[in-house]
Amino acid sequence: MAQGRPLDEISQQVGVSRLSLVRRVERLMALLGVRDRTELVAKAERENLIQGSAASATDDGIRGS
Repeated sequence: MAQGRPLDEISQQVGVSRLSLVRRVERLMALLGVRDRTELVAKAERENLIQGSAASATDDGIRGS
């Protein structure tokens, strides 16, 4: 998401259905108290939960995994 990829592409890349991805994103938004995916990415970057938006395509961008 931080790289601006569509949900269909992301779901294929991580191996989950689009619906599962949407539900996970909604859950993360609720946990972090944000209203949309743009805020989600911004807050995740600020809190060092993901690397910056310029993360390489081969890097999953998730810290601590």
